[in-house]
Amino acid sequence: MPTELDLEDILEDIKKGCCILILGPDLVSYPNNQSFFEVMCQELQTDIRLNGEIDVGPQYIFTHEELIQLKNPAKVTPLYRRVNKFYNNRTEFDAPFAKIAGIPFPLMVSLLPDQRLASVFEEKQLDFQFKHYPREKNPEAVDKPTPLRPLIYNILGLADEDDGILTFDHLFTYLEGILGTRPLPQALREALDKARTFLFLGVHFEKWYMQVLLKLLIGKKHPEKFSLLKNGYINEVNTFIARRLELQFLEVEPLDFLNELYQQCAKEGILRSQQGRPSKARVFLSYSHRDKETADQLGEYLTQERIEVIRDIDNMYGGQDIETFIASNINQVDCVLAIISENSLRSGWVSKELMITIERAGKYLLPCCLDYSFEQPDFISKSLVVIQQSLDGIKQEMTERKERELHIDDLYRKYRLLTDLRYNLPTIIAKLQNIKCISCQPDNLERNKSLIATYILQNK
Repeated sequence: MPTELDLEDILEDIKKGCCILILGPDLVSYPNNQSFFEVMCQELQTDIRLNGEIDVGPQYIFTHEELIQLKNPAKVTPLYRRVNKFYNNRTEFDAPFAKIAGIPFPLMVSLLPDQRLASVFEEKQLDFQFKHYPREKNPEAVDKPTPLRPLIYNILGLADEDDGILTFDHLFTYLEGILGTRPLPQALREALDKARTFLFLGVHFEKWYMQVLLKLLIGKKHPEKFSLLKNGYINEVNTFIARRLELQFLEVEPLDFLNELYQQCAKEGILRSQQGRPSKARVFLSYSHRDKETADQLGEYLTQERIEVIRDIDNMYGGQDIETFIASNINQVDCVLAIISENSLRSGWVSKELMITIERAGKYLLPCCLDYSFEQPDFISKSLVVIQQSLDGIKQEMTERKERELHIDDLYRKYRLLTDLRYNLPTIIAKLQNIKCISCQPDNLERNKSLIATYILQNK
């Protein structure tokens, strides 16, 4: 086992949401010290439905690289079907995966090209994301991984979509993309960059391309990195790799470590089951950044009440288009909670969020008012004057930038948002005047927090 200090540090980083799990196929043990790949190849070689396309000779199976050479590359689809069946039959992973699902890792990078871990999350009714890195296509974007909504990411593809890596040709196509023109999704990259501890369970680094992937995953930072290897697996090669990659190998059965880590998480009360996962509801928090203090207080309280809060400051990743972020997340939450104030009602972004919500049939909007200026008869006319002044200022700045040959894309977006606000403000005010608004003014916020949570859950 790791030293007591090591395990304490790992637990602390799990609590902080900055411990990443890298999961490999050799988590479990097989007879005669066979590797997972060797067991798979034995089954493939005896499968008559492959019609001898997998040769038992060493010229077709590369055990050290864990790759296969096909006699006939056109016959790869039947191979994928047999490989996918092999993975589907791996019930020996169910028990350890159940423990992994219980530990609040925000991100689990899997070297297994199947969906068994995701299935365990589904069976336990846990909230999560599941994505994979495709061999030839651009990877899909992912949301920011969090302990509340973790990400399971199959970095070596997905076998049931004929998208795994079985042959050398597959591997070279894959590396050409992930190391070049098709980098990992931005939110995943940022989660890896912020990690303080990496745990490798059932992962071996003798393969040259696995060492390349490790460098890709951990970047140039120097977090703690622990790789759990079965007794007797630490040799001269691993010692060399450990020094080169600043990786600490721990000669302990991965399942023994996993069981101990699970028990320690249970003692600390941080298992997902002990935290009441899944969350009771998901809320999109719409607010002006001038009202951030109130947004922070509401967000913290709702999170404590097991209501997941989606907001730009926490959930957006660098480079993500904000309009895409708003539209996709409002579509996925149970409720949009809007902090209503003179600031927010004159904000182009809040206006866009409110209009998307209003136009979504059946989407629940819960306004929480910092002030009730919108009830004043002249609020719209006064606001239109302020908006027009802002538009005039933007046009003037556009002219000045053009004269200096500077870009104006950011100003154009601001101008368009304020133009939309000018058009949509009457619709927004009419909506607010016809639905229940809860006060979140400083004198009322503390006693109304529970009422806000109740409204969210009742209208889920």
